Amino acid sequence: MTALRPKSIFYIALVFFALLVVVAAWFYRNDVFRYVNDPGQPFQTYAPPTAPDYTSPESWLAYPQAQDVNALDPAKADIFVVGPTLHLGGKNWVADIFEGDYRRKTDHFVAPNYVRPYAIGGRVYAPHYRQAALYSFLTNRDDARRAQKFAYDDIETAFRIFLKQSPPERPIVIIGHGQGGLHVQNLLQNEMTMTARKKLAVVYIIDHPTPIFALGGTPLCQTAAQTSCAVTFTTVAENEDILAGQYATKTLFFKDKGLHSMDGKKAACVNPLLWAISDDYAPARLHKGAIAASGLPEGTNAPAADRQFGAQCEDGLLVIDKPRQYNLRKPRRFGGHYRTPPYNLFSEDIRQNMLVRIKARLDAGDLPRRAPALKDMDMIDVDDVPITPAD
Repeated sequence: MTALRPKSIFYIALVFFALLVVVAAWFYRNDVFRYVNDPGQPFQTYAPPTAPDYTSPESWLAYPQAQDVNALDPAKADIFVVGPTLHLGGKNWVADIFEGDYRRKTDHFVAPNYVRPYAIGGRVYAPHYRQAALYSFLTNRDDARRAQKFAYDDIETAFRIFLKQSPPERPIVIIGHGQGGLHVQNLLQNEMTMTARKKLAVVYIIDHPTPIFALGGTPLCQTAAQTSCAVTFTTVAENEDILAGQYATKTLFFKDKGLHSMDGKKAACVNPLLWAISDDYAPARLHKGAIAASGLPEGTNAPAADRQFGAQCEDGLLVIDKPRQYNLRKPRRFGGHYRTPPYNLFSEDIRQNMLVRIKARLDAGDLPRRAPALKDMDMIDVDDVPITPAD
């Protein structure tokens, strides 16, 4: 047998070492993802980017051009949408909303998938905000909690402006995706005035685990047409055990203005294929449609792909079957389990349900009615009447 030359042995060892590195990187990929996105400095010494000015449309991802309330469609609502996390981390604990890359990603991923589809229900308000880095949701460090509370302050400011601009006779809808769902919890607990609660058609908290006691007294929706209630669900695929474990233990929720760990607490789950609090399996035939709209310009509607998967609430999470279309499955990329997906799995289900609840809220008949504008009223000529002094 011919002996291997030292040079050959070296190359074989090099290849073997490279394979070990690849295997180790794959096995510890989640730890590596966290490591590379760690801002590497305490939040207390961190200088955050410039705050949004919500009196300027530039600080909004979606902001209605029509502000004349007399010209609004009386059959529609005002919709407040808080988008999901795009900022991964790195040097910054929170996103700079004026930074070019953040803007491009928001326009490419968030606007077409998580904001514009809801315009079917009325005027959409979606604030840019200094969102906490994705890294802050992968650790329970005090810095991470500070970053999430900091991000909420922007949402609170934007929501107050939204409420001021929404007339009393118009229903409101509140939608939070991912990190946006966390901030919506705090809005429900601390910013819902009596007027706002009366106007509320529905709240959707999507893909952020939410215990029922984090809803600020808002009841869970139990039927498809119930109003002044909340729908909340967090989607996982059957093979996402790591993500499910993260949701069940490390995810934070707001309560009494503080952040608390789920630590095994059960999240509420309303199945969006049944619109009920149920552990029953909902078959794919009930699925009305998902969209993969990333990159589509405004004015372009992505076709909804229906009957893609069945879904079932299990231990507070909504477990779905593998989508039939490949582009509705999570991309195989670094940190893919944690990143915001480039699609909206229940877009059409939510859109159609939202219209039902808006109509039900209006049909209840307990919201004020707007008086017609003077220009729309018939003018009546009145003859002069002489004034006669009293006897």
